Amino acid sequence: MQDAGGLKGSELWRNLSALSDVIFWEVADGRLAYISDGISSLLGLSPEELIENPAPWLNRIYTRHRGRHRRAVESSREHGAYIDVEYRARIPRHGTTWLRDHLMFEPESGRLFGITTLVSPQHEVQERLAFLNKAAKLLSSSLETDELLEGLAALMAGSLADICVIELQRGDQVEVFVGSDRSKRLDSALTAAGPMLLDGRAVPARLKQGRAVLIEKVTIAQLRKLCGTKRVEAFGRRKPHSAILLPLYVTKRLLGTVTLLCSDPDRDYIPHDVELALDVCNQAAIALDHAWLFEQSRQSQDALTAENEMKDEFLALISHELRTPLTVIYGVTRLMPKIVTTVDEDGRQMLDDLRSASERAVGLVDDLMLLARLNLGESPELEPVAVAPFMRQLAADFARQYPARELVTDDSCKDAAVGSEPYLRQVILNLLTNAHKYSPAKSVISLGAKTSQDEIVFSVIDSGKGVPAEELPHIFDRFYRGSSSSGVSGAGMGLAICRRLVEAQNGRIWAEQGKNSGLCVRFSLRRA
Repeated sequence: MQDAGGLKGSELWRNLSALSDVIFWEVADGRLAYISDGISSLLGLSPEELIENPAPWLNRIYTRHRGRHRRAVESSREHGAYIDVEYRARIPRHGTTWLRDHLMFEPESGRLFGITTLVSPQHEVQERLAFLNKAAKLLSSSLETDELLEGLAALMAGSLADICVIELQRGDQVEVFVGSDRSKRLDSALTAAGPMLLDGRAVPARLKQGRAVLIEKVTIAQLRKLCGTKRVEAFGRRKPHSAILLPLYVTKRLLGTVTLLCSDPDRDYIPHDVELALDVCNQAAIALDHAWLFEQSRQSQDALTAENEMKDEFLALISHELRTPLTVIYGVTRLMPKIVTTVDEDGRQMLDDLRSASERAVGLVDDLMLLARLNLGESPELEPVAVAPFMRQLAADFARQYPARELVTDDSCKDAAVGSEPYLRQVILNLLTNAHKYSPAKSVISLGAKTSQDEIVFSVIDSGKGVPAEELPHIFDRFYRGSSSSGVSGAGMGLAICRRLVEAQNGRIWAEQGKNSGLCVRFSLRRA
């Protein structure tokens, strides 16, 4: 810049000129006369090349925002005023990026000075939180599968994609839900074309593992292979040129897939887009799993007797405790640390509180979903489990989670028990967690196992107040909270889940008073 000639040789000016997120430029006589060195790292072109031909820079402005930018430049020249204008542009490695130009016109010389800065982080926080809020409301609004997926397709097409195709596997059938920013005719044509990823061909391995696939640039040949000839013809002239393939994945099961297609000429998908889309799809998969459980329980309602009451309580609890915390707290707490890097003390406390509530909600969800599946007839594969190394690993895991609690472990049993290792692990960890909650600080918890004829008997003994004898037969009932549980948080599910898990392994569980104090819970499995 001419007025800055005295600074050009200084270290300060060299540093400012080299910044890649702050670009200084000057227009004289209607032509670009100067642009700072930082443009090289941003565009890969030298200042001299851009001064000779500024089109590679101007053409990167988002098509719909070029008029806005041009009017701001004309207004600054006409009124000789300082003007700010924000607009979108396509920047290599950054994707679609928000920029802000600070414009100053000098009437005496007829020169226009500009400072261009990147302002995407602020816009992304606002846009993504608004999108998450919409997704949370949608996923907590219904337990009807079709309603959820139709709403999700429309939401994705209105925010993250130009075209969204959702495929849901239901037995031998695949249902297709389509949302787009174009015509209903296109939606109908894509729906009528049937499954796209789940059409019988091999599903990409990443999707089966719960991971996404990003295709930043899709050629016509790739598009035909991905979507099929009928869909490519239906797209018309605005064919997609970028894609994200996403799984609807929960508890190691692929429920379906989501395909996001971008046909906007001013946008390509980048890894940052995948992160947000995958978070929403993970929440959607959980919501679909809940909807499936709801549908299963509703279909079998007429055939159930005593189990009906449990289903009603389960569905009421999942509606109250799960729907809002899981979709809102879980989603926001996962995203916030990734996009908000500087917050004050109150903000950090808020994030900590949200994270804590999220962990509690997820733990409750896991317990409820497991209990529901057991009651719907799911059964584990049983195999020999070597007791001694299994006990040592459990004790180590518990110690990491509760380092201040003293756990005495008897791992001398040399036999193996017939059971399911994941189920057995959850039973013992539930019992240890329960013992930890009811035992005074710095007291001892005991974990042991011994062989008794053809059984392996496991035991967990706490140092709490114990349970009155008349309450012992009821402590394994669902939602039961005894008199000694006053002041201790919980939903009365832990011991009920333990009983169902033990029974699923063909075992039995019971409780008795400890020799000195506290409660002793034992369960037995068949010896291998």
